[in-house]
Amino acid sequence: RKYAKARIFVPEGFDDEGVDKSSGTGPDKLASVVIVPGFACGENVMSAWAFFWASHGFLVTTISALRPFHDMPRRRADAALDCVDALKAEGTRVDSALFGRLDDRFAVAGWSLGGGGCHLAAVDDPSLKCILEFAPHSGLGLCFARLEPHDVPTLAIAGQCDVIAWPWVQRRFYDAARGPKLHLEVRGGDHAIAAGPAGGNCFQIAFAYGACALCTFGFGVCCGDYSPCGVRVGVLRPD
Repeated sequence: RKYAKARIFVPEGFDDEGVDKSSGTGPDKLASVVIVPGFACGENVMSAWAFFWASHGFLVTTISALRPFHDMPRRRADAALDCVDALKAEGTRVDSALFGRLDDRFAVAGWSLGGGGCHLAAVDDPSLKCILEFAPHSGLGLCFARLEPHDVPTLAIAGQCDVIAWPWVQRRFYDAARGPKLHLEVRGGDHAIAAGPAGGNCFQIAFAYGACALCTFGFGVCCGDYSPCGVRVGVLRPD
């Protein structure tokens, strides 16, 4: 595996909606989101987004980089797509708790270096339904390099006063996206503006955009009202 640890968040009622393992029939299948953290961060740093989206009915997986202090966007993109592949495999493995529960709707979200990795993941896997870049950081080398374009729907949230991932660098990621896209730059926002749905010092804006992003960009489902209860969490360690 190309990630160190993965933690899965499932919606309320997940365990009660069993799948007939002989026929594969059962409740509606879930769309999935894989979230990649930033520099020096473990997967728990992104758990607020995971709880938030799981409460809207998505299956969400947070992952840790193999080398949190060293892995640049390229390795974080590889880790995210490796996790997507692992989830797809679990969805077809009869003995898995995810058997028959996942469909082909996958999104990748990331903050800081993880956000930069989302762009590369979209280039590598155009089947992704959307990517969500939160204060995407270019890491070493991507700052002035030409970014390869992609057609995956994109939401980008940036902070006007971000001195870690400069807004003009974040804008380059957005400009390289050719599909449906939305760029939100929060006045006075810093690098942590979109590290969670509370949105730092701009709660209402980040909260609203984060709630609707997965529905707006390709998932074809409605989140409904936000409900923070009923999220179940499990921990998976890669082989």
